[in-house]
Amino acid sequence: QCGDPSDDGRVDAADVSALRGFLAGSLAALSAPEKCDVGGSAGCDLVDVVRLRRALAGHASGIAHVCAVFLP
Repeated sequence: QCGDPSDDGRVDAADVSALRGFLAGSLAALSAPEKCDVGGSAGCDLVDVVRLRRALAGHASGIAHVCAVFLP
């Protein structure tokens, strides 16, 4: 599922934390980096962090299923 770079089967605050740590350089690797793209940028970036946080808060413009594992 797109938005689950921690690869634990659900999209939650742990995914936001993991992605932020990875982008900041304090986390060496993500468990499933192919699942972090939720904004359509074809990679992991700050836009994905913002979109994940918005989705978890129940706001529109959250997760877009555009990650590599979701697309055919």
